[in-house]
Amino acid sequence: MRRITLGLVAGTLAVVPMAAATVTLAGPTSQVKDGSPHQFTLSGSVAGGIVAADFGQPLTFVLTEHDGAKEPAFEDIILTGLVGGDLTASTCVLPSGSAINPDVVVGAPRALAAAGLDGLSFCEPGELHRGDIASMVANVTVNGSSDHIAASACLLNENTGEVGACHTILVSRE
Repeated sequence: MRRITLGLVAGTLAVVPMAAATVTLAGPTSQVKDGSPHQFTLSGSVAGGIVAADFGQPLTFVLTEHDGAKEPAFEDIILTGLVGGDLTASTCVLPSGSAINPDVVVGAPRALAAAGLDGLSFCEPGELHRGDIASMVANVTVNGSSDHIAASACLLNENTGEVGACHTILVSRE
């Protein structure tokens, strides 16, 4: 059932990165508020404050969700798109600060088996309570296929399947 749900969500999320690019604010750090009753926010930054990178250089994108809801919820962070770079690794950071592996590891057979989800990464930090913060850390190598590097992510409520806040981080090519 989970693969069917993720397959349906993947279809929806395939369109979201294009829309998310229009809500990205100037600079490498910004925040988009989720309009759903869950009241989660998703923000992102590039480690070290990098604003421009060249072919072959590593970048680390940090995508962070914050729970502002009154009720606990299972809200996942999903890397929905990557432009101008190759995902080399990703890690999920729990509210406790502990790092765990994402549910779909880059290049793993599970990623290939899930229809349309090849190369994406899913962080499931578990039940989040008001004030909790969880993150996805995505390590990328600039591949030179675009005039910019962009990482897009969205939140997904595990219980309802509702797609929440989405965010895109842009870095210029040198």
